[in-house]
Amino acid sequence: MPSHARVEWGNTAVDNKEIRSAVRKTGNDTFRFLFYLFRAYFRAVEITTRAINPNSRSVEILSAFIAKMGDDPSVTIDDRIKKIDAARDNLEDAIRAIDDLRIQADNNKRDLAHAMMLIQEAEDQKEVLGKQLETLKHVASADTEAFRQIVGLSKRDVWIERFYGFGSGIVASVIASVIYVLLAKLF
Repeated sequence: MPSHARVEWGNTAVDNKEIRSAVRKTGNDTFRFLFYLFRAYFRAVEITTRAINPNSRSVEILSAFIAKMGDDPSVTIDDRIKKIDAARDNLEDAIRAIDDLRIQADNNKRDLAHAMMLIQEAEDQKEVLGKQLETLKHVASADTEAFRQIVGLSKRDVWIERFYGFGSGIVASVIASVIYVLLAKLF
């Protein structure tokens, strides 16, 4: 029967895995007695089968049954202890890895909290610096207006001076280009 099959047992359905697990977990003498009884029965069946037909290629029933039950008679206690030690070592490695992950998570939380604090400080500074910038702009415009009043310049005069500067820049560029072309032709 497959290991995933469910068996109706009285009023409850039980998986084969659950039955094997219960048998393994209980060290009850009754289960051991039944196991040895089944072992003797299957050996008798194998011996009888070989006696009747020595050339038959029959599967060893006892070995198949023991493999199903998960109790391999060829495994010694020393092998089981080695497996338990290996499992313990693997478990210790897993616990160390979990502890390392916990430490890394704590460090990440601490770094995140520090970064959030720095962001909050930067936002606070941004507000303060924004207010200072507005104040400086206001002071700069007031200083510019005060200077214009002292010198006697109006906004219109400033634009006229800018136009003269732009125009004279174009004229100077044209004159420089003409001189460059004339010198290039001469030499």
